[in-house]
Amino acid sequence: MTGAIGNMLYPGICAVCGRELVRQEEVLCLHCLADMPRTFFFQRNDNPVAQNFWGKIPFSRAASFLFFREGSPYRKLLHKMKYLGQAPIGFFMGRLAGQEILHSPWACDPGILVPVPMLSSKRRKRGYNQAELLAAGIARATGWPMNTTMLKRIKESESQTGKNRVERWMNIRGAFKACDEDEYEERHIILVDDVITTGATLEGCAGAILNACPGAVLSIASLAYVE
Repeated sequence: MTGAIGNMLYPGICAVCGRELVRQEEVLCLHCLADMPRTFFFQRNDNPVAQNFWGKIPFSRAASFLFFREGSPYRKLLHKMKYLGQAPIGFFMGRLAGQEILHSPWACDPGILVPVPMLSSKRRKRGYNQAELLAAGIARATGWPMNTTMLKRIKESESQTGKNRVERWMNIRGAFKACDEDEYEERHIILVDDVITTGATLEGCAGAILNACPGAVLSIASLAYVE
């Protein structure tokens, strides 16, 4: 059942506080929308996300939309998006991030949005790639193109949870491969992921892209940043 009658019989629930959503609310109630722990990193080139990648990979900009804090109710957003099948959260949060990007210095340098890929077997099991949903939301808000084929994951790895930076890097080494496409040689490519902890996964993706397209310019955007 769809439309207003469907919403009355099966009301939406706020993904953070669990309150019933009312007309014009989507995924989050207005209270939780207003209280989101935004970083405003898209306004600063020297933000902590960018500093995390200094000296490790060549890049133009790097930023995250939200803080990912221990005990924060907003951690539910990522858990529900990644593990409970609530795919609309990814697209919705991507749109919010894209709207903020449009009102930041990033808007002066549009790029091709490239989500961090999953193995096809894992994607089939989950039903979607959350990074792709985020990138699609950003694309909808900004009008920038998205490419889901230039970067592939070719090797499974263990979970990154509980690993230190060196262990994360070794775990992800050789996991990604980028297509050698001349059309991307001088283009601005924006890698999109859900959460940045140490940045090892994004370093692996960046290395694969720069090996295939050494003239490309890279930036990094994520939904959340672990403080």
